[in-house]
Amino acid sequence: MDRNYFIPETLESGWLRALKAIATFGKIVDEKEPFLEIRNLQISYHNAFETGFTHYEQIFGRTFLDYIHRVYSPGGDPSTGRNYYDLIYNQSGVDQVKNVIAILKKDSLARSAIIVLASAHSEKKPCITEIAFSVRQGLLSMSVIFKSSDFAKKFIPDMIELSHIHKYISNELHVPRGEVTAMILVAQLYTSDLDVINEKVLKLKDNGYFKTEEMIENWDNRAKNWDIYVKDPNHYVNFENGYSRFLKFMRDEIPEMKIKSVALDSGCGTGIISEVLNKKGYRTVGIDISPKMLDSAHKKDDMRQYVLANSLDIPYTDNYFDVICSRGVLISHVGKKYVNLFIEEHERVLKHGGLLLFDFITFFNKDEIKNKKVKASMTFNDISILLESYGFKVLKRSGEDTNRVNAILCKKI
Repeated sequence: MDRNYFIPETLESGWLRALKAIATFGKIVDEKEPFLEIRNLQISYHNAFETGFTHYEQIFGRTFLDYIHRVYSPGGDPSTGRNYYDLIYNQSGVDQVKNVIAILKKDSLARSAIIVLASAHSEKKPCITEIAFSVRQGLLSMSVIFKSSDFAKKFIPDMIELSHIHKYISNELHVPRGEVTAMILVAQLYTSDLDVINEKVLKLKDNGYFKTEEMIENWDNRAKNWDIYVKDPNHYVNFENGYSRFLKFMRDEIPEMKIKSVALDSGCGTGIISEVLNKKGYRTVGIDISPKMLDSAHKKDDMRQYVLANSLDIPYTDNYFDVICSRGVLISHVGKKYVNLFIEEHERVLKHGGLLLFDFITFFNKDEIKNKKVKASMTFNDISILLESYGFKVLKRSGEDTNRVNAILCKKI
């Protein structure tokens, strides 16, 4: 593969790989502040929900994260005069984000809807010239064109701020986020940063857990027989009778609704949980990352709404759902790295007073020790404390400390 083109799982892993390439192959530009540069660098990744970057913050701290955040905020950055906020939301009186939403609502298959930052009137020429959005195969992609980027210090903060816009448009359209592509005409690495890059970055390896493409392929392969598996008492999915216990707990604790309220089946698979919610009177939305799981769900009942989406990146506006149920996501999908994001994202889309019911692993058995470093396990006490920190009140538990699989019901207060 061309050393200027990267297809990582996450933004940070792409940043690490590209930094190594610039440090190794970049050509020196001898100016007052010399730098290495690579031209026509491109990074494409799928995990758009990733906005916490351990390696970046360990190396550069929050100085540039805070500076770029000001640039994208009302008023811009007073010390430099850079104000991307006005260029995006009030360029010649046009809110370009709302304009993108309107274009894609009217015609989701439009070639693209573009935010332009390269205004001839701005005193400080932005490093980013265009942000393009398009809907393809049911996913909202984002492409960003940089005329240049201080790749070590400012690229990650820029992409974090743009991810918030991507997320907002996704939520307004109810279209999940897909691929993100950054195309950088000139990627720069200042020689003053080389010591820290050589010392800390070149030795690092990305240690992410959520491998999107592998996860989708894994669950696609199981979709055909999933309904058979969940009825088989000897299949792993029914360990400790976990599936049946979850369904009983849900039927007992989720109230029936006479007035149509909206429920989310997060990680819906073939729609088994959605069916229970629907029978209780809810207008039900199911989301899953596996297209084949969703195909099976649609074949059972094409009246319910099933959406190709990630439980860590839910394409709905804040305070949208009255009830959320999620079986198996924390058990099978989400590593230690993403437990907080799982809770935070479900809290965001749940209405105040709404109910969240999900299952989790309390401990690993001897056959699972190899997964302990990446997969998530929490005691009931620990997950209760975490839920309370996000504004939930724990109402009830299904299972005991001796059970490997527990379920928990909580209320957003």
